[in-house]
Amino acid sequence: DIERENALLKQRYEKQRIAWAEQYAEWQHQYQEHEKNRTDSVALAKEQFRSDARFFEHCLEEVFSQTEWPRETLVTFEVRPEESTVWLDVDLPEIEDMPDKVYSVNARGTDINEK
Repeated sequence: DIERENALLKQRYEKQRIAWAEQYAEWQHQYQEHEKNRTDSVALAKEQFRSDARFFEHCLEEVFSQTEWPRETLVTFEVRPEESTVWLDVDLPEIEDMPDKVYSVNARGTDINEK
């Protein structure tokens, strides 16, 4: 009964093809929704950056709080969206707290030289 087996295989294939088409259509719908939401979010963020200094300041605060500085470093800033500027003040360590020696690796890469 090869004919019967072929008919069953064809029927199974058609069911799988229909299921795949439905899954693909659902994926396309979800993708379009995601892209629309992403585009809307980007547009909203751009508008907030242009008009809302507090939103921009909050974003900067998050970034600076996650930044790892080698020494204690204080950062203050002022956002002026109407001028498209950010005034940034980075309080670096005092000069006496900075190393007074410079080290480098020699040309062969086998030794460290003090300058």
